[in-house]
Amino acid sequence: MSSENFQNALLALEKYHLFIVQGLTSHQKFVEIGPPEFQTGPLLIPYLDKGNYSLITDKEIELWKINQSCFFHNVSIPKKPKVYVTPNFNLSECEEADFVSINMLFPHFTVRQIASFLADIKQILNPKSLVVIDYIEGNEDCNNTFSERLDGLYKYHVGTIKNISEAAGFDFYPVASMNFGELNFGFLKT
Repeated sequence: MSSENFQNALLALEKYHLFIVQGLTSHQKFVEIGPPEFQTGPLLIPYLDKGNYSLITDKEIELWKINQSCFFHNVSIPKKPKVYVTPNFNLSECEEADFVSINMLFPHFTVRQIASFLADIKQILNPKSLVVIDYIEGNEDCNNTFSERLDGLYKYHVGTIKNISEAAGFDFYPVASMNFGELNFGFLKT
């Protein structure tokens, strides 16, 4: 296993733990949004009831690849996970969700894109849904121009993420990552 794959697996395990601690149960609907390499699906699919996991990604991924990465091989087929491949992570086909995980998108989004995306997310949430985000923390925010991206990724001060979240109608609760330095998590609650 490459060090990048190992880090992705650690990230998935850490997020899985956050979901369980926050009360995720097998009967709840879970939507994961982002690139397939950062998904927690291989951990969640065996845990969730049939049809309760959806992945929204902008990259082609075949169901057999999700199945191959599940810790319990051949479990994803009977669990019927849904995979939506859509440009710009369009949520129009998505069902309502109890838990949503936004994986590694904010480091690629400007402030304006994050605000717009959070407004879209609100449309698929149940009344007491929980959204988990990740973002790279930096001392200064970018000003939405490509030339000001740091290390090829946008880094945001925690206060900026809080302000964007609150403007979109969420309460924001920051959570430091145990394993990933500048990468931090946040819980968004309506």
